[in-house]
Amino acid sequence: RGTAKGLCLMTRQLCQRVPAWTSVQNWVLRFGLYVLRRPLPRRPDWVLILDEAVNLGTQKLLLVLAVSLQTLRERRFQLCHQDLQVVALATAEHCDGTVVKRVLADVAGRIGGIAQVVTDGGSNLKRGIRLFQKRHPATVVTSDITHATARLLKGLFEHDPRFRAFTSRLTEVRRQTAQTELACLAPPSPRAKSRWLNLESYLGWAQRLQKLRATPQARGRPSRRAAQEWAARERRFAWLDGFQADLERWNA
Repeated sequence: RGTAKGLCLMTRQLCQRVPAWTSVQNWVLRFGLYVLRRPLPRRPDWVLILDEAVNLGTQKLLLVLAVSLQTLRERRFQLCHQDLQVVALATAEHCDGTVVKRVLADVAGRIGGIAQVVTDGGSNLKRGIRLFQKRHPATVVTSDITHATARLLKGLFEHDPRFRAFTSRLTEVRRQTAQTELACLAPPSPRAKSRWLNLESYLGWAQRLQKLRATPQARGRPSRRAAQEWAARERRFAWLDGFQADLERWNA
């Protein structure tokens, strides 16, 4: 739709007809189909990046991207969008290990040797890769750095009673400040999924609020209303003082 509107603006002075947004969409889909089906050079050093998503309904989407080790080294492992090739886009209601193995085998048959596979560590992806490795034992499996770091953080914090108490207070305070004058200071909502990927947002919020509370200007002008507003903030967020030593330890 945006492309069609842009073309309309550019051709308005020329009195030319512009394609409808559906025409633009059809050409984008055709180009995407070409990208999926175009032949790639067969080589022994492909690195695959696998990810799984659920977008609509019950169908799961398995995306496979590829980049050669040569390109990685030439880029000094700083990838750009154009360095990656889409080599598979599979859908299935149950994307189990067998489906993942079948997709990998099909990709290997088309582009050559798979030197490495990078995933987020999902159990079904790992199971499918292990099945693939039975016939391709030279393939190396690694986790992406984001999820690998998140798992390390999970090991450090998941069973820490002080951290569990901290996140419990976050949930409580967010509920208490919602739709109040203090809503602009509410903490981020703790998430059941990707909790460890968003750890920085929780600790960063606590640090910023403690800094605000310690700033003399935060008390505002010495008026009765300002004093009342400051007192309300202190009543709601004074509990952070009890976690000050923990926050320093967690941010170390």
